[in-house]
Amino acid sequence: MEGTISIPYNRWLVAFFSLVWVIAVAIGAPLWLRQVNVGFFGFLLCLLVYLYYLVRRLILPVLRGRPALELTPEGLEDNIKGVRVSWGNIAGFTLIRVGWGSNYIRVDLEDTVEFFEQVENPIRAWLHKRRQNMTGSPFVIPTTLVQGNDQVIFEKLVNYKKSMS
Repeated sequence: MEGTISIPYNRWLVAFFSLVWVIAVAIGAPLWLRQVNVGFFGFLLCLLVYLYYLVRRLILPVLRGRPALELTPEGLEDNIKGVRVSWGNIAGFTLIRVGWGSNYIRVDLEDTVEFFEQVENPIRAWLHKRRQNMTGSPFVIPTTLVQGNDQVIFEKLVNYKKSMS
């Protein structure tokens, strides 16, 4: 299989996350202005971190028309996490079902060094290591952020990987 397969972001979910942030700010900001204390400061700090993630990882890529995942002859590029892993380093994929619709695709890596070299933020690296302890791999794709059926996306990844072998 040649060429690039692009899998877009789930635009509805990105819009929903944006709406939740706007509602949280609309409710939280007046409360914070009336009563300044550590609890509301922590709430505001969480909102700002959430906004940064929302804008940088979800809203801007959607507005720029970038896909969430790109399958290229060189490797798998995850624009949600900002990492690219070569096909030679991917051992396989596993569909993980968690509750109602919170499914993930675990990317089983031969060697995690290539993945962690691309993660510059030490907090994100720590979180990926915790994820590795929980799932067996630091590279997990949340299918709720990707447009399409979980099984169909999983099969696209598996079939493209087979064609690259």
